[in-house]
Amino acid sequence: MRRRRERDPSTLPDSKHGKATTYNDWSCRCGRCTKAWAEACRTYQQARPTANEENNTVDDVQTGALSEMDAARAAARRSAETILGTVRALLAELYPDAAYVRVNSGGGIARIGSVHTAKGHRHGGPVRRGRTVFPPHLIGEWPLSRLPKRVTRPHLGPHAGDDKRTLNAVLTDAWRAGARVPEGYVGRHFCERLKLR
Repeated sequence: MRRRRERDPSTLPDSKHGKATTYNDWSCRCGRCTKAWAEACRTYQQARPTANEENNTVDDVQTGALSEMDAARAAARRSAETILGTVRALLAELYPDAAYVRVNSGGGIARIGSVHTAKGHRHGGPVRRGRTVFPPHLIGEWPLSRLPKRVTRPHLGPHAGDDKRTLNAVLTDAWRAGARVPEGYVGRHFCERLKLR
């Protein structure tokens, strides 16, 4: 006669009363099931949730990972607020007569809108030889390398010569990291805006 090998009850298929199924799902409290549970715990000590040291270790690791993720998110948000201040300072130098820059955010992106004076009137920006030097509707899509270095280098450092990154991309990254553009009045309109001065 062949001898039957003893199997770990946690690997047995689910069944009804009196048989060990999985250790975390013993809802039946009949005498047969309670006896089977006690027998299984005696035979397989490692199956007890309280006796399994690995579970505690995994829980500790998961809690630590959550704490690290929260700390990283908070650090990213602080950096994003700093970047928002950098963009504000840069725009204040590009538009010396402007007081507000409207920012349109939503749908996962943020972009520079219109530029306004302190009274709420639209401002076209500085004019040279009859042309607007920095058109507000285009400035957000220009690469950072196209902006004057005397303005960008003090604020952006080595990123001032970046050919691929734009002000709108920087604003979008900051917005996705948790920075929020404050809302307020520009003239009689209530909107998201950066206050330049």
